[in-house]
Amino acid sequence: MRPSDAIAHVRHLAFLGLPSEVVIPRMLEALHALIGSRINGFIWSDARGLPTNIYSPVIYMAAREVMVGGYHLMQRPGELAIEDLINGPRVIDNIAPWRDSGRLERTVLYNEVFVPSEAEQMLDLVLRDRDGPKGIVFLTRGAREKSFGLKDRRILLGLAPAFLRALRVGAPTSADPDADEPAEARFLEDGGSESMIVCDLAGEVLEMSADAHVMLDCANHGLIAPGQASTDLPGLPAAVKRALAAGTLTNTPVTVRSIWGHFRFRAFPTAMASGGGLVVLIRQLETLSLRVIDRLRDTPLSPRQREVALLVATGHGPDAVAARLGVSRSTCRDHLENVHARLGVGSRAELVAALVG
Repeated sequence: MRPSDAIAHVRHLAFLGLPSEVVIPRMLEALHALIGSRINGFIWSDARGLPTNIYSPVIYMAAREVMVGGYHLMQRPGELAIEDLINGPRVIDNIAPWRDSGRLERTVLYNEVFVPSEAEQMLDLVLRDRDGPKGIVFLTRGAREKSFGLKDRRILLGLAPAFLRALRVGAPTSADPDADEPAEARFLEDGGSESMIVCDLAGEVLEMSADAHVMLDCANHGLIAPGQASTDLPGLPAAVKRALAAGTLTNTPVTVRSIWGHFRFRAFPTAMASGGGLVVLIRQLETLSLRVIDRLRDTPLSPRQREVALLVATGHGPDAVAARLGVSRSTCRDHLENVHARLGVGSRAELVAALVG
């Protein structure tokens, strides 16, 4: 993918209006294609710059230790903390003064989180608006890898408005499984990735893959229980445990909502050395708009045509598309005709089938 297309893809993801916890992980995937990094992630913060949540799939457990705050217990006065980066004087590369002075290598944050993850180099982008800081994007590379350059900084800085938009427009995911959602936020039963959890018959987690660990934490709203270390195995959500106790999970899947999206659980009996057990499959469901935007990524459409195609494929009528884009209905119709011609479809129904089915 050309850099210009990857940048457009990040901006289109921010355009979706999904909760930031759902869309920012996908924006980070696209960012990785633009700026090669060993690890990237995002830390949400409150108005004081204190971390409130984190997403980083590669250094997930080490990063969660930062969120739990255990490293604070080992810090010496004046050492670098995450809030120092978020409240730093710069928009980009607030870690530079610590790195350039040699103070970074003497901090607990560096030695307990960065070094074990081979993430000795870091580039950060702080996101702020009139109400204060919102969070920080971070990218890392190993000590022997190429340093982040001026081009990397320009690309990251240019994407700041997209990340801010994602933080502003996305409404939190409802915890009510029966609540209505806009069409573009609808979750698809046949999409998303799936991982495996091994439990005993009482539903206590015995073993899981690293991917399942991340998904299960996210299904539990990405929160670590008081007194729980981030390396402990998380438990199944309460709704899943109730279904196991009732004996229905092997026949009827259970879908759990959290701030990170929708997660579907289903169970299968299995034989274990200690007796009977269960394999629980957890699937993070895909939203309709994310599926469509992924399928639009490699099409020959212009950025505006992709926006029109996205809105049409997610159920918006002509008036709604025109209003959303701030154009006349006739202009919207012209864009849609061009979309049909470039994708080789003859109707709205064929367009939806190509992008959703």
